[in-house]
Amino acid sequence: MLHSDSSLGISLHSTVPVAASTCSTATPSAVLVRSPIAATARIMPRPPLHALALLAKKPLIYCMTLVVLMLQNGYHSMNQLAHLHTAASPSGGGGGRSSRMTSDLDEMATELVAGIDTDDDGHFFDDDDDDDDSFDTEDSDDDSTTLSYDLVEFSPADTPSCLTQVVVSLRPSTYKISKRERLGLPEEKCSGLLVKDDLILSSAYCAAQARTVEIPHAKNKTAAHIATHYVGPHAIGIVRVDLPNHHHNSGIPRKRLFLGSNPSKGPPRLYCRDGRPVASALPLNTTTWVPLSPLRPYLGDVFWDDDLDSTAELTNGIRRWYTTKQSNTTLVKAIDDLRYKWLGGPGSVDIYHPDNYGPLLEAEDPRGNRYHMCFGLWWTHWLHEKPFSGIPFFDWLDFGP
Repeated sequence: MLHSDSSLGISLHSTVPVAASTCSTATPSAVLVRSPIAATARIMPRPPLHALALLAKKPLIYCMTLVVLMLQNGYHSMNQLAHLHTAASPSGGGGGRSSRMTSDLDEMATELVAGIDTDDDGHFFDDDDDDDDSFDTEDSDDDSTTLSYDLVEFSPADTPSCLTQVVVSLRPSTYKISKRERLGLPEEKCSGLLVKDDLILSSAYCAAQARTVEIPHAKNKTAAHIATHYVGPHAIGIVRVDLPNHHHNSGIPRKRLFLGSNPSKGPPRLYCRDGRPVASALPLNTTTWVPLSPLRPYLGDVFWDDDLDSTAELTNGIRRWYTTKQSNTTLVKAIDDLRYKWLGGPGSVDIYHPDNYGPLLEAEDPRGNRYHMCFGLWWTHWLHEKPFSGIPFFDWLDFGP
């Protein structure tokens, strides 16, 4: 039995002689036995400082390591108690199971704390220009794995020149790109149709994995998959992107493409009419064409091929878009209503006069500070143009024919 203390009831680090007859082996008159409290007071091993710095950057790995180290410490204590029981028991018995479990935990802790793979450049910490994908995971909202593997790719032979500005590339996350590179898999090429500045159509698979969009003559935009609609067995995805920044950005996206109503009759699936792009179907896997007309109830304010004759083309010299023609009465009334926006207090000068729109137009100018433009003369030219363009004044002034 262990030596007792009057104050604690047991000594923390004392050793006392034990009769040889109580041991499983023939020993001298005494053996050394460690107190069980000392066994359970074992200090948890401390990982290297550089490993702790990495774990601070990886919260999930930090938590996993902490749990494993706690379990490891507990099993080490159990192992010590098992050895104590073996030493004090006449029948002996093995602590082999506890030892094996302790060994497994030691190995797990070593792998998590000291055996984490370094970057390819040999540095333990991440560099700004070096992607460490060792513990990266896919984005939680990527549901592309549950969708049919349909890629959208436009063949140059089937794509007329008027559509080059509205065929965009959808790019997946950097994790997915690097993962396919590591596995030696070819790049997935996903394209889409830019229907409006903020709306793209593609396959549901491409839409679900898209994270950025490459738009011709524009900066790359962040993409978000917002809806999926089925046309027969095929799933079409709708992608939302941020509106581009420009002087005339009123929160209304510019319409870039006309959608065809019936691809089974009349012109091809992709065609130009008076230089305007029209798409009546979407190519999946370069062999299957999915009609877009079933999407009409879901796409909202977009142009279809029956709007071709009632629209006007605008351009900034690089990009082209389209607007609905309006009567001069409607457009003049819209300018007249601006006078309420610029009314001053009592005694102030009124910049609105029905015979001179110049000051009002100068105040409303979306580009600003174009006082040298002589808006009054341009207003008269726009108002009396034959035939009337049907384009709002500032759009006509900056982007009209």
